[in-house]
Amino acid sequence: MTEYKDFKQLRTRHPLLDDISRRPSDLRLLLVSQDEIKRLQACEFFKGLLEEKLEEEKIQGRLQGYEVTIMDLRNEKRNYADSDVFERSGIHEGRLFIPIYHNADNQPGLPQITFDRTRPGIFSYTQEGWMNITNVSKRNCYSRVDV
Repeated sequence: MTEYKDFKQLRTRHPLLDDISRRPSDLRLLLVSQDEIKRLQACEFFKGLLEEKLEEEKIQGRLQGYEVTIMDLRNEKRNYADSDVFERSGIHEGRLFIPIYHNADNQPGLPQITFDRTRPGIFSYTQEGWMNITNVSKRNCYSRVDV
C-alpha cells in the first residue's frame, strides 16, 4: 500500500510518477475510502499533481500535450472499457490523456481491462467496491492508497 501522505510530501518527485511520459501505463492507483468526499478530494489532489508533473514533462520536451480529467461513474451503467474515453487514455502522438475514474464501484472489471491494455489507471472505490474488483491478482497490481 502506498501512503497518501507520501504523495503530499514528495509531490512530483514521487517514484510512481517517474517516466510517466514514457510509460504512462505504470500509473496504477486505487483510491479507497468509505467517505466519498475524501475520495473526491483525493481525485482532485491527484489531478493537480499529475498536471503539475505533466507540465514539467511538457516544458522538458517529453510531451506535446496532456489532459487529466475526473469522471464520476456512480450512475454509469455502460461498460467504460468500450468507451471513447477509454480508447483515448494513454499516450498517442505525443499527447497524454489520463482519466481518473471516481465512484467506480459499478465497474469491477475496469482495472483489469485497463491493466491488460496497458493504460494508465486511477480509480476511486469504496472498500466494498475494492473487494469486488473482478480479478484479485490484477487488483493487487495497483498501488492502494487509503484516503
